[in-house]
Amino acid sequence: MNMMVKALAKRLLGARYEGLGKSLLACCIFYYAVRACGLRLPIGTRALCISSAVPGAWAMAQLLSVQSRALETEALLALPFQNRPFVFAYVLSLGSYTLLAWQMPVWSLLLALNRWTGLQMAAALAWGWSACLTAAAAALLRARGKAVLPALWRTGVLAAALAPGKAGTALAAALVSLAGAALYLRSADAYGFISISGERPRARPRDWEGNMLAYLIRYLLDNKSYCLNTAGLLAAACLMPLADFPKDGALPLGLALLSLNTPLCTLLSGDPALEQAVRMLPGQSGSFFRRYALFLGAVNGLLCGVYLASWQAAHGCVQGRDIWMAALVSQQSALLSALLEWIWPIRGWSTQSQLWRHPRKYLVPLLMLLAAVLAESWSPALWIGSGLLALAWAGLGLAARKKIIPQPRRRKP
Repeated sequence: MNMMVKALAKRLLGARYEGLGKSLLACCIFYYAVRACGLRLPIGTRALCISSAVPGAWAMAQLLSVQSRALETEALLALPFQNRPFVFAYVLSLGSYTLLAWQMPVWSLLLALNRWTGLQMAAALAWGWSACLTAAAAALLRARGKAVLPALWRTGVLAAALAPGKAGTALAAALVSLAGAALYLRSADAYGFISISGERPRARPRDWEGNMLAYLIRYLLDNKSYCLNTAGLLAAACLMPLADFPKDGALPLGLALLSLNTPLCTLLSGDPALEQAVRMLPGQSGSFFRRYALFLGAVNGLLCGVYLASWQAAHGCVQGRDIWMAALVSQQSALLSALLEWIWPIRGWSTQSQLWRHPRKYLVPLLMLLAAVLAESWSPALWIGSGLLALAWAGLGLAARKKIIPQPRRRKP
């Protein structure tokens, strides 16, 4: 089992475990950026439980469903193994990576916003591990054709996370969920992990020729990871207002976090063939770049709209100024994400997890957080931001017409 854990760690974190340093760097960036903004929020136990359970469960489910994971699992299963130690070693390895790469940045952000007690830290850690093990158990059940039980199980876990209570109660609920998941995994079949991440039939291509926006929509629908990430952000937009966050600081923070749609913001970096085709065809640079920015703006606008609607339904305190700020943040983040992807595509990655954990993904949310906090505290910032956004779109249209779209940095030989 030690050999398997080491092989998985090198696959996920890199040959020299350089992914560990990148994750810790991202946590430090989040922590010190929020501390420098002077943003403080009173975070309750329920908000802490939701923030510890939802991202971990979503990331673990996405990690298990990566299609390349089936080949890795088959290679590991070709060696002699014992079923129960293999299942627990496999789940704990992926769970550790999930908490390190996805959950620790969230915890560093929450820690920068407010101080935790020791019991709250234990509850957060227990909910993180419970989410990872529950996601693995639910995926194995779903691979066996049992779709109702995993849905009920996840609903029960989410209801327990949303239930009001003290840190001790939350810790007890997390331990119960963790014990239930571990009990099921004791009798799980190791070969079930191949069924989770095996090849799936792709959606039938639509006959939408000659339309770049239609192509991007089809690309989104035909790639499961893109849809999962967008659906996870939609769920977060619906659930964040139900937590114990006050509106004054949580609204700009939520708008900034909703721009963290990593798969969509690395469209060209993750598909070198698509990038080569777009850059080689005449006239496609400006056409693709503009429509890509519009597409990201539509997705971000949808997420921010759902977020504001959830705030209105939960608290009834959304004003016109908040809608203006959400529209501005969604369009600015879309334009900056498209510009970064066109000028500074991510190179040198070997696995999808390395692509999605690149430190570049945190640049746009941090800028949007600073802009949203400034707009919340200083009203003229909305007018200034709107003017800059209009100038940016006008400049983009002129650059595309004159064919002076900047080119990316060269690939290393």
